[in-house]
Amino acid sequence: MRRFFDFFFFIKEKAKHFLLILLCLSLSSVIFSCKSTEDTEGTEKVTVDFIQSWLCADWSVSDFDTHLSALSEYGIDTLIFQSSAKYSEGKIESCSVLGMDSGLFSDSCETNNSLENFLISAKNQDFKVIIGLGFDDGWWDPVNYTQEVTEGWATMDTLLANHIFETYYDDYEEIIWGWYWPWEMYTSDQDFSKAWGKMLDITINSMENEGNNLPIMVSPYHSSYYSVSKARMYQVWKDFFSECNLREKDVFCPQDGFGGGDFDFNKEDEDMVVAHLSAANEAVRDFSSCSFWVNIELFSKEGDSCNKERIKQQIRIANLFSPQRIACFSLSHYAISHPFGEEIMSVFSL
Repeated sequence: MRRFFDFFFFIKEKAKHFLLILLCLSLSSVIFSCKSTEDTEGTEKVTVDFIQSWLCADWSVSDFDTHLSALSEYGIDTLIFQSSAKYSEGKIESCSVLGMDSGLFSDSCETNNSLENFLISAKNQDFKVIIGLGFDDGWWDPVNYTQEVTEGWATMDTLLANHIFETYYDDYEEIIWGWYWPWEMYTSDQDFSKAWGKMLDITINSMENEGNNLPIMVSPYHSSYYSVSKARMYQVWKDFFSECNLREKDVFCPQDGFGGGDFDFNKEDEDMVVAHLSAANEAVRDFSSCSFWVNIELFSKEGDSCNKERIKQQIRIANLFSPQRIACFSLSHYAISHPFGEEIMSVFSL
């Protein structure tokens, strides 16, 4: 009988050891799984860049080849051609697209073929392209946020977009992501954003009616001119979305404000950036079905390139909001071939 109990206790102890091993293996699996998630969460990299049309107005296909090749070395696979035309008093005064109705041009209108050269190069290098619509400097005077003026701007944008779509889309469908709306929306304590929303909604609806149904991206900035609370920022974008039906395929991509907002690299300014992006992110969540990206500003308030430590911080903050993508303004202007751009490029080459 004693042998039986000795054997019983032997088996019992072995079973306890076996269960303990199984438990340790299970815990190890959970810990490893959690660590893997922690290591990979919030690590979206910058893959989208901007270029303004004045910088590349006289570029050849070869010039674009060189530039896109340089951008690709730093992880960029999408380039936004920020504005294809400049308007003034209801006319086009400069245009990066050939073949537009000359009746739309001012007497002194300057044209070039840079958009087409860009598209050729981008197709050769498998770059995605976001094509900017037009802009009018009258935007900077809020007296122009009337229905008559904004509808006029929206009409010009529709004519421009439809011409570009009809001329280039069939040949470059695989690389054209959609449109960029270059009208510079900003946070303020004024009731401007409803007028902006109505204007963009006209453009979207007009293009859809013409069969031009591509996504559209907007990238508002945080204005240092107006000192506003997070609640006020949220209200600005709530009002915007109340007038503009951005679709699921569209993108709301606020600039982080480190450059345009005159922010420094300190805790107080970081908190303001987080509040600004939080307000925009929450407004998108509550009032729109569009995607949320973040656009980090690579310039300093003095107008030069910023330092690499600030950029690392900006990327970290952008990732707090789980953006589908991170854009920047811009490697094209403040890093590639820029005398002060080496610090920036050292971050993107990590």
